[in-house]
Amino acid sequence: MYVSTGAEMTTVPTLVGLSDAAARDALDEADLELGTVTRRNHPELSAGTVLEASAEANTEVEPGTVINLVIASGFVTLNDLTGWTLDAATAAIEELNLEANPVASTACTETSPPTVSSMSVAPGDVPIRSTIDLTYCTGE
Repeated sequence: MYVSTGAEMTTVPTLVGLSDAAARDALDEADLELGTVTRRNHPELSAGTVLEASAEANTEVEPGTVINLVIASGFVTLNDLTGWTLDAATAAIEELNLEANPVASTACTETSPPTVSSMSVAPGDVPIRSTIDLTYCTGE
């Protein structure tokens, strides 16, 4: 009499926190397949760091199971801060783990409280840990 022990299983390795390359290696070693890789902005993690995996670490799955990954893009999304008070714009930038650099300009009329008249980068995705110049008017 033959008693089946069931399908062969493999353990999903810990992938979150690994680099993209290390995660691929770990999947290969566990006899798992890499599925879709999606990039997502994250204010702290460097590009290529795994944020999420479609299967939890240490779970048993069949060999060849497809594992999807979400990895950090290395960018954050910066809104248009022109017209914001300098304090509010600085706080918004620091919340994204970017560095605000206030730049006084005598080329325009002073406002109270100081208001951002321009930014050194266009709104949109910017590299993490970037410095953003916030120009504000101080008058002549």
